Amino acid sequence: MTDALVRSVLVDENGMARGVAYIDRETRREVEVYAKVAALAASCVETAHIMLNSKSSHRPTGIANSSGQLGLNLCDQRYGSLGYGYLPQPPGQPPAPDNIANSAIRRPSVR
Repeated sequence: MTDALVRSVLVDENGMARGVAYIDRETRREVEVYAKVAALAASCVETAHIMLNSKSSHRPTGIANSSGQLGLNLCDQRYGSLGYGYLPQPPGQPPAPDNIANSAIRRPSVR
């Protein structure tokens, strides 16, 4: 199905997923589709967004959000060029290896 933007997961009286509600981009109508299984694979941020929108009497804060942590501490994958930089050693601090190749550097003992 093309031009469908999922708004929320529909749940039954037991709080189990029974389908999805989506907005048709061309007609701007909301449509409900029912299924035995609903799988969300809309990227890190959008999957959390859909789950938070999926509120019901069984799940007042959204599905899979009983802890209140859904949508927090997200780490999405970004693609692009790598960034490089130089961080000087802080004054008065012992030298520390910054990668595996430099792991042979011995740290002075701390007293």
